[in-house]
Amino acid sequence: NQFVYAFQRLSGDRLLAAGAFTTFNGVAANRLVRLASNGVVDTNWSIGTGFNSTVYTIEVRPDGRILAGGAFGGFNGVQRLAIARLLENGGLDTSFTPLTFSFAVNSIATLGDGTVVVSGGFSTLVGQVRRNFAQLTVDGSNVVGGSFAPGLLSPGAVARVLPVAGGQIVVAGNFDFANASARSHVVRLNA
Repeated sequence: NQFVYAFQRLSGDRLLAAGAFTTFNGVAANRLVRLASNGVVDTNWSIGTGFNSTVYTIEVRPDGRILAGGAFGGFNGVQRLAIARLLENGGLDTSFTPLTFSFAVNSIATLGDGTVVVSGGFSTLVGQVRRNFAQLTVDGSNVVGGSFAPGLLSPGAVARVLPVAGGQIVVAGNFDFANASARSHVVRLNA
């Protein structure tokens, strides 16, 4: 009944779909649904009451857990601000203690070392300047600092991140500069 913003393919030709919807083909599904290979809602999989607002991005990790980012403030009544991790069965992964984002997370990608790169419209995380783009530890509980310093991507939000060969990351969004160099809406960053 509303937009779908992200798809992820699962084993057995099943799909996960995420977005702003609260029903999918007439079946209750709060912003995340699993579909069988024929496109029918998989009623054997349940997320309970689900997300309380829009999910913009999902990523299925190698262990089957699902990272979700968006403009939501909670999942099944548990506070999760803009990022959450679900178990393969659709339940909330309470071992994932994510940071609190002040603005929506638009994109999530896992790097080769297991750390997570997130993008959106935020400006700081845990007191560190991270304008629209940050790398999180594997468990999502802290910002990776040190040599990972992408600089400011300005003036607008980052829409998508994509890891590529050699540890590099392609970043796309509504920005004109990266590290004070003119870069109109897309830039490739080194690891």
